[in-house]
Amino acid sequence: MKTTITVEQYLAALSPDKRAALESLRAQIRSLLPKAEERMAYGIPSYYLEGRPLVHIGAGANHCAFYPGGIVDEFAEALKGYSTSRGTIRFSPDKPLPKALVRDIVRAGLARHNARKSAQASRPAEPPAFPREVSAPARRALATLSITRLEQCARHSEAELLALHGMGPKALGAIKRALAEQGKKLARP
Repeated sequence: MKTTITVEQYLAALSPDKRAALESLRAQIRSLLPKAEERMAYGIPSYYLEGRPLVHIGAGANHCAFYPGGIVDEFAEALKGYSTSRGTIRFSPDKPLPKALVRDIVRAGLARHNARKSAQASRPAEPPAFPREVSAPARRALATLSITRLEQCARHSEAELLALHGMGPKALGAIKRALAEQGKKLARP
């Protein structure tokens, strides 16, 4: 059975030097991200904002680590002297990351998060391709005519659509009702 541990339990299990380094980093992250939810994820302390991970912290056998994600490369110059890889910054407890650098990295991650959120909010919601009542076999049948959206059905007649293997009267009725709601109808034969 899998055992769930808390952030405090994770930190308590570390050597005193690693615990002190990560508690300092943790305090700084929490002050920079007061609305972030702190929780265990991937077996390490993690900080989520609006359901999305922003940063993680952890310790290995010979190092501590800060996981800010894909923005590590943006700070390559400032991170000289630290071991890095994609999304990971490793440091020794006796040489912690400078507070100003952590601040800049967390702020960059937060800016990226906000930009994604803004881009998603500005994108118009896409209507579903077909009504729910249109079964998977009917959708596959429509795909044989390269019909992937409801509006494309209006270019075809009822007879053409019913001739498709997998298209039945129930699916055709749902398509006709959905088209009618949009002020459209199937093509005449």
